[in-house]
Amino acid sequence: RRYAKDGVPEVVVRAGSGPALVVWPDGKAYISPDARVKPVDTTGAGDSFNGSYMAARLLGDEPGEAARKAHATAARVIQSYGALVEV
Repeated sequence: RRYAKDGVPEVVVRAGSGPALVVWPDGKAYISPDARVKPVDTTGAGDSFNGSYMAARLLGDEPGEAARKAHATAARVIQSYGALVEV
């Protein structure tokens, strides 16, 4: 909420393997579901979450749905060695 006061319209706070808190202009917060997978390598987990979230938002998804997709992407990435997965 501190960032919102400074004019930042949307904030995503990640908590590692925990849920993400998403706050957007209407002031409501959404905590996205946490995917439960066994990590093999966490390299790239945060970057894949961030990239997926931004892509989903740019394609028109609401913040909660974008966070759900971002969690799913990060969960897929951490199940492989390195930060790359087959598409």
